Amino acid sequence: MRALRVLPFLLLTRIAGAEPEAQPAFEPGVPVTVPVPHDRPLYVVHAPAEVKRALIYLHGWCGRPEAPEAWKHAAARHGTLIALTAEIHCPNGRTRWSKTNTGEQHERIQRAMQVVREARGGALDPSDVVLIGYSQGAARAYRLAKRFPSFYPRLVLGGPPEAPAPGWFPSARAIAVLGGELETTESMREGTADLQEAGMLARYFMIPAAGHGSFGPEAETLMDEVLSWLLRVAP
Repeated sequence: MRALRVLPFLLLTRIAGAEPEAQPAFEPGVPVTVPVPHDRPLYVVHAPAEVKRALIYLHGWCGRPEAPEAWKHAAARHGTLIALTAEIHCPNGRTRWSKTNTGEQHERIQRAMQVVREARGGALDPSDVVLIGYSQGAARAYRLAKRFPSFYPRLVLGGPPEAPAPGWFPSARAIAVLGGELETTESMREGTADLQEAGMLARYFMIPAAGHGSFGPEAETLMDEVLSWLLRVAP
């Protein structure tokens, strides 16, 4: 008898043309692991399908790609976050970046964007990129920007180990420099001032209540402000 009661409902549904709504292949703002053939998996936080920008994240020395968990919602409002894992293993089970493989790191980033673009059904623009690095990742970011300037026009440098210099960014459109309130930031501030004096769009942001390697307790608010500024001055 149950089949007789259900059948008319199914018939009416089909006659009315009501079909189940297609579910998206990804859920914005929810971290996922995306495998990459012949490489380490990616930590990804998807943006809505209409937001096609890529936010590439490079973690610090013996760091972890999941560090942007602290600001995943801010990331998803501005682009799809794609965090790579460094090449060299550390004793704590984490990884660090090679200092010499800039070309290989660029190729890994390009492959990562292609894999995520396919996962998003094409809703990712590899030419619309914000490159974000923290500590050693910041050092890798400005080397990538110097060697491949057309690919990385906008940068966020968190806790850079050296003062950013204008010659490192031949084609950068905007650069945000971040330093923790509880760490020494003199070189970061001076480097930002040098960029500004050279006529570059650069701004220093303090990470409240944070030491080196941390995004602090106000990570979402901070990174929303950083990314909003960067994309406003360099759309």
